[in-house]
Amino acid sequence: MAAPYLTSWNPAAIIAANTALLALVDADTNPAYMTAHDAADVLLGTVVLGDPCGTVNGTTGQLDLIIAAQEDAAPAGGNIAYWTLRDGAGVAYRSIEAVESPTPVPGKIAMNTLAVLEGGPVQILAASVA
Repeated sequence: MAAPYLTSWNPAAIIAANTALLALVDADTNPAYMTAHDAADVLLGTVVLGDPCGTVNGTTGQLDLIIAAQEDAAPAGGNIAYWTLRDGAGVAYRSIEAVESPTPVPGKIAMNTLAVLEGGPVQILAASVA
C-alpha cells in the first residue's frame, strides 16, 4: 500500500489558522494594512484594511480581506509582485502573490493591472488568504 498523501489542508485546519491570523492582524488599535512591493522589494503602495480586516469563510476557511482605503499616490513606479499583510503596528504576518485578474482568485491579490506609475493609484479588486 502506498503512503497516504494529502495535497491540500483539511478545511478545519484552514479555518482555525485563518481565524487566528485574523485575530493577530486585528489586535492592534491602529488599522491593519497591506504594502505592495515589486520583485526587488521596492514599496509601490499601501492600502488600509477595514476593522475587522476581513472575514473567514466557515466552510472553506478562506480569509477574504476588506479594503477600507486604496492607495491614491504610489510612492514609486513598477510592477507589483506581492503584497505584505501587516497589523496596525507594522508587524508583517504574510506575503501574498499579486495577480492580474478581473475576478477574485483564491489566495491571491487580484488587480486589473500590476503596473503602477509613480504618483498614480494602486487599486485592489479582491484580496484573500487561502
